[in-house]
Amino acid sequence: MAITYYAGNRLTGVSGDTKPTSNVLTGTTFLETNTDDLYIWDGDSWNIVASDTGAQTFTNKTFTDAITFKEMSAPGNQADTYGALYIKAKASSNAVYFKADDETEFDLTESASAGSLSGMSDTTITSPNDAALLLYDTGTSRWRDADMSGIATISDVGAIALAVNAITDQSAETTPQGASDLVLIYDSSASALKKMTVSNLLSGGVSADTLVALNDTTIASVASAQVLIYDGTDSWDNKTVSGDITISNTGVTAIGVDKVTGTMIHANAVDDSSLEQSGTTFRVKASGVTNAMLAGSIAMSKTALVAGTGITLSTNTLNVDAAQTQITSVGALDAGSITTNFGTINTGSSNITTTGTISAGNLTVTGTTTTVNSTVMTVVDPIIHLQTASGGGALSSDTNKDVGLAMQYYSGSAKTAFLGFDDSAVKLTFIPDATLSSEVASGSVGTIVANLEGNVTGDTSGSSGSTTGNAATATALANARTIGGTSFDGTANIAVGLAATATALATARTIGGTSFDGTANIAVGLAATATALATARTLGGVSFDGTANINLPGVNAAGNQNTSGTAAALSATLAVASGGTNTTSYTKGDILIASAGTTLTKLAVGANTHVLTADSNEATGVKWAAAGGSSGASESFAIAMAVAL
Repeated sequence: MAITYYAGNRLTGVSGDTKPTSNVLTGTTFLETNTDDLYIWDGDSWNIVASDTGAQTFTNKTFTDAITFKEMSAPGNQADTYGALYIKAKASSNAVYFKADDETEFDLTESASAGSLSGMSDTTITSPNDAALLLYDTGTSRWRDADMSGIATISDVGAIALAVNAITDQSAETTPQGASDLVLIYDSSASALKKMTVSNLLSGGVSADTLVALNDTTIASVASAQVLIYDGTDSWDNKTVSGDITISNTGVTAIGVDKVTGTMIHANAVDDSSLEQSGTTFRVKASGVTNAMLAGSIAMSKTALVAGTGITLSTNTLNVDAAQTQITSVGALDAGSITTNFGTINTGSSNITTTGTISAGNLTVTGTTTTVNSTVMTVVDPIIHLQTASGGGALSSDTNKDVGLAMQYYSGSAKTAFLGFDDSAVKLTFIPDATLSSEVASGSVGTIVANLEGNVTGDTSGSSGSTTGNAATATALANARTIGGTSFDGTANIAVGLAATATALATARTIGGTSFDGTANIAVGLAATATALATARTLGGVSFDGTANINLPGVNAAGNQNTSGTAAALSATLAVASGGTNTTSYTKGDILIASAGTTLTKLAVGANTHVLTADSNEATGVKWAAAGGSSGASESFAIAMAVAL
């Protein structure tokens, strides 16, 4: 069909016509008469502005009047990121629906008009209590509020608690009550709660309605398997079921570990022929579990059971003979070790034989006799305690028993030697042939061959030189001595004649080169002065005989002196008054400055570029200051100082 041109820049044609693109004024319209689609030329392209069948994009458009939709059936699948808004018949009227690109259909009219659960056409909500649930009633085809009761209750935070005797002896339900019954399930793919029939739940399908947009619901941070619970005030909130029971996002409930207590279990739920309840604990009765109770649970051939000593085989049961009070023998342990957690190993009168090791923390051996048949015995303990109190520790009273070692040997006959502490004598005693009675050793003391040190009391015997040292007391001297011409051996007193006075020495002595026998005074010539010492002496390592002056190294000559006494042991600081600094340590840059007549003070180094400046206000009279600064005395000065680097 040819394009028809009209005045006012209006063109008509059909959809198959090629629209002109040259010499066309901006604002020119083109009407396709067969589609009723209207186009307008914007200067460089034709743009559709109205259409009966084409898709319209409303960008920056404002509707100034109501939009009328025609009732239709639900459209087909929507392209990804697109959705369809349409009017569809509902009951005796119609409603506005939106179909998302995941093919979920939403009834916008119901949500927009109701505004709350209680105002919806399919709900009956009357004064809900705290933690009320929204349940679907198939009898009325409506959602209604109800409190959870019976075997469990639920709080407004979703915690479910089982009631007392909640678990009964009834058989579990395996078939839903009704295929059209509804439950609320969170759809994680759509981030929304959805109602689902039992049949859809079993088949995996879901319905399309959502609760997120309602104004009496508070649904935030939804997690898988959450449910809606009324908060007791004004809102249905999404909560995670917790407590004794949890629920999955498929509606499967599970009882938590250690959540079922004895009070929750009905008496008829447990066969009490073998089990009984004590408080919150179930236990096997004293009568035990019989073969009849295990019938069909354990299969065993009689030929697999073998009876032995003290064990009787009856049918397929091994029974320990009633008359047997203990196991009389367990054989010998060829190797390894014996370990017990029971504290005591009681073998009666039998022996424990092992080639391995018997280990214990603190080993306590009781009884009257402990025998160790070992060829070699080693003990780590350096001090062995004998005759302690029971369980160890000091005695509280005298036992009147001797303490030591009883050593068995044979010399013509069996003998016992005792070496130990004699309780009655309170002394260490050695008896080579002892008699022991009630832990008291008696007999003649024997000889100990040893080198002794210290004081020895009592009689000594033996060859000359066999005893050394000084005796505390003696009855006679080994060798007699002569006193004043009279022999004395210590066995008796002697009389010695001594002259009261003497006029002469028996033997003259020489004094200063002059003989002196005591009969007369003598004159001894002693020099008042001397030019030399008879024997030279050493001073500071230099020989000195008095004939000339000497120089001492480290004093008035080069060298060092080894000193002792106060100078060698000087460990403290030397006082200022003695020529010292009274200081033992320094830091780099420290300056010693006199702050008083006999006081030296360390002045720490100043900051970089600072100079030492006189300041009468300072205790030391000086301070560090920036070059050119002024405080107190204003001029820098030079000072002879000791700096510790």
